[in-house]
Amino acid sequence: MVDEILIAMATDLNIDRFVSESDLQFINRLLYSAMACWIKTAALDRSVSFHNDVDQGVSRRHILERCDGILTKMLQRFPSSKPWFEPEPRNESAVQLLRSRLIRHGDLLNVGFQTNLALAPQSITPITSDTECGRGYTLNPSFFYSGISMLRRRQEADGFEERDREDACEWLRNYIRSAWWESAGRLEDIEYFNPFCNSRSNHGCWQDAVPIPVEGIIFARHLASKLPAEYLFIKFGENERIHRIDRFLRETGEYRRVQFALREMVDNNLIADAKIYKGHIHLKLSFYLPEWENRLFESFAWPYSSISDKLEWDMVSLIWPYIKIHLEKLGIVIREEIVDGQL
Repeated sequence: MVDEILIAMATDLNIDRFVSESDLQFINRLLYSAMACWIKTAALDRSVSFHNDVDQGVSRRHILERCDGILTKMLQRFPSSKPWFEPEPRNESAVQLLRSRLIRHGDLLNVGFQTNLALAPQSITPITSDTECGRGYTLNPSFFYSGISMLRRRQEADGFEERDREDACEWLRNYIRSAWWESAGRLEDIEYFNPFCNSRSNHGCWQDAVPIPVEGIIFARHLASKLPAEYLFIKFGENERIHRIDRFLRETGEYRRVQFALREMVDNNLIADAKIYKGHIHLKLSFYLPEWENRLFESFAWPYSSISDKLEWDMVSLIWPYIKIHLEKLGIVIREEIVDGQL
């Protein structure tokens, strides 16, 4: 594969082709990171009335219109990548999705009464003892793009303190101790989460029958017509009580942390498969993650089958130890396979 634009983009972004990677996979990865760079660049645009003393940023619409045009031209040049960037169903365009991920990653900041976006001030954050992440940069020869993020090996040997990561079981026990309980009353339209279930996903653990409690607790959900599911804990006994999980935990997918914790408590952990290649890792999940862990992949990895894929990711080897430890804190067992061949 020889294409001057691809070579130029790969050089500017410091992205290398993976061993045994197909032309299409490499183009998809390259365009994905390039679009992140272009979106950040568009956030630097200024109108003729711009005043330096007040940074109002640019509108989301400006970024969308400018970068949609760029992506359209790229997909005209590389039409085989169009299905990857335009999967069905589409709730968001590729540019909207990438723009949201850059906001969550911290490269784009809400400014101008939270209506506009601006590129974040340049900063460098150590994330492991030998890896650091740059924010607020578009291109820099000392960094390489990994997904939408910019990484490099740490420039200083000292000054990094490992954060104490709370595992899912500890998080759940602390949550239960601080939860507010009320009389259960009559419960209808309830499904129960059975952490003993032999399922490769958490979705397959929901059932109508009441399962065995884990440390006196049962996790359940109330299914009401035309409304999002309400998640709750139930304490069965003479004085049956419930705790209704806050809506924020539901909307952010944090209720999934409960599922991982309960499965670990009964020694029924979920398994993720990681293929270890020279220079990169391919990870395949059969379950969805809480939002915080999912953001790690949104920031530091490339989705595999399409831009909206949340279950299969490619990433550089340098970032894998950082992501792996967070998955293990959820109680996920990582099954690694060293591969010397095709993906």
